[in-house]
Amino acid sequence: MYLKRIRLVNFRNYQRLDFAPSHGLNVLFGKNGQGKSNLLEAVYVTAATKSPRTARDQEMIKTGEPCAFVEAVLGREERGDIEVSLAVARDKSKHVKINANIGRCIDLIGEVNAVCFIPEDLKMIKGGPGERRIVLNREISQISRLHCHHLQQYNRVLRNRNVLIKRKGAFSEETDVWSEQLVTLGSRIIKRRKQYLEEISILAAERHRLLTERGDGLNIMYVNRVLERVGKYEELEEADISLAYSDLIRQEAKREDIYKTTLVGPHRDDVRIFLGNRDIHVYGSQGEQRTAVLAFKLAAMDMVKRKVREWPVLLLDDVLSELDDQRKGYLIREISKEGIQAFITTAEERFIPFISSATATIYRVKEGNISNAV
Repeated sequence: MYLKRIRLVNFRNYQRLDFAPSHGLNVLFGKNGQGKSNLLEAVYVTAATKSPRTARDQEMIKTGEPCAFVEAVLGREERGDIEVSLAVARDKSKHVKINANIGRCIDLIGEVNAVCFIPEDLKMIKGGPGERRIVLNREISQISRLHCHHLQQYNRVLRNRNVLIKRKGAFSEETDVWSEQLVTLGSRIIKRRKQYLEEISILAAERHRLLTERGDGLNIMYVNRVLERVGKYEELEEADISLAYSDLIRQEAKREDIYKTTLVGPHRDDVRIFLGNRDIHVYGSQGEQRTAVLAFKLAAMDMVKRKVREWPVLLLDDVLSELDDQRKGYLIREISKEGIQAFITTAEERFIPFISSATATIYRVKEGNISNAV
């Protein structure tokens, strides 16, 4: 998959932009604050319908303007080319079109595949469980629109159940009705997360080994109380998860009555990342944490290729700043492989020689304008 053309209107600091990148490695070079990260954000929005940098869509709209517009044409080998557009307004409305047909945001999920690494992604290690769940959901949704749909349904049921617990307590019949729906949807989410993390943990460990040439091993662990209660992880059926989930909800009813909220479910999941037996959230250096997240992102790219049979568009924002020469070299070689379209930003000219060793097109970004640097 590759981005053929992107057009922006009033997106961040771009008043107007019509940009046709190369099909290989694209380097966005320029001083900070010129629009490099904003362009990557715009590309990612065409895949996820939301920003990887902010939860408020209105922040993507240029100051003083009523709305922002993104339109992209992408080439796809397996499914044919696609044209998508998304408009975001200050009244919080969103409008999506796919091949000129009006659609919903969820209809766009999976049509465009993009994996991004941004400085904010370090929250996957430094932040709390909620931030790790956001990253996890974002990557799973790349390959499963159904997962995204289940998440939306689950969050609606969770809100309704919490309202009832506050009004009538955890032991009412009405609460039980919502509990059944919670278990059904939550079990599907748990199973999908478990399967995804088992696969990506193997891929990320290999990416990390090649990045670092170290043997202490990267391991990604899924922390979920329901699975801990099941007590077995091989050949796990959804029915096994549902049974343990229901038992745990009944066990926690008294505490839910006290705290007036739902205490069990995938909304309380966590993801832990280990180097050997060290939890790098606690014991990892800045460089180890950054490299681990990068390995996870490269593995997410591998997962899209495995499931969709096409490479996603790869977006790397300020990824070189804390990598040593060996890791820079490996990264540039990997993202320069045939079939991969990658965008990498840098504000530092000293990194250009590393990038120039590959076949790359270098663009200069200045005040919301993009020009060829050669």
